[in-house]
Amino acid sequence: TARVVRVHFNNGESFKEGDVLIQLESRDLQARVDVVRENLKEAESRLAFARKEQERYTKLFEKEVATLQAYEEVISNTKVAEAQVAAMKHELENALTNLEYATIKAPFDGIVSERNCDPGDLATPQNMLMKIFNPAKLQLRVPIRENLFSQIRIGDKLPVSVGSTGK
Repeated sequence: TARVVRVHFNNGESFKEGDVLIQLESRDLQARVDVVRENLKEAESRLAFARKEQERYTKLFEKEVATLQAYEEVISNTKVAEAQVAAMKHELENALTNLEYATIKAPFDGIVSERNCDPGDLATPQNMLMKIFNPAKLQLRVPIRENLFSQIRIGDKLPVSVGSTGK
């Protein structure tokens, strides 16, 4: 759930694919991204240190100055640091994805048919915020009585008039 911050289009207004339709509150999501980025920097720093230690111990072990146990411990520390960096990268990717959800963009060129929210409203999965449609894919649905159904064939053309447009 999040608060609606801004609604960029009203009923009947046209929009282009990629236009921002609705902006949701994102401070908490941005804060999460910032925290994860800092954690990733810390993990990358630990990894850099672990790799340097591994290089140093590799040379010491080759010269038979370091014990096998110390050498294996350094290798283990490097692997742990690598896993932590990988986990932080994955966590950052998830946080960035969640942040993207705060910006609702148009999936196609279209028109707003119903605007159901205003700034300050609570957006939840149960609340429909806006209905949009693609005028390039309009369909006309006509109920047909069952007794006439057998007389209609695919490809038949029928005249149709729309009273509100006079066409």
